[in-house]
Amino acid sequence: MDKPVINWLLVRLHHAIIITRLVGGVWIATLLLFAPYALVVAAAWLIAYLYFTAQFLAASISLLAFAICFLAYARHK
Repeated sequence: MDKPVINWLLVRLHHAIIITRLVGGVWIATLLLFAPYALVVAAAWLIAYLYFTAQFLAASISLLAFAICFLAYARHK
């Protein structure tokens, strides 16, 4: 892989992470804004916690996979 290809992959990964967090953040904010009961708000907080934990894990796994591919490429070259 050339350097432009690596830069393109990094930019696409960055954009994917930003878009998923924005969409999830808007959904969670809407749920919290229109939730009339404390139980629903507590459930929304739990969903938010699980959502952002999953996003962090997904981003970490993606970066780990990218690092493994990059190291394999560097070793092959």
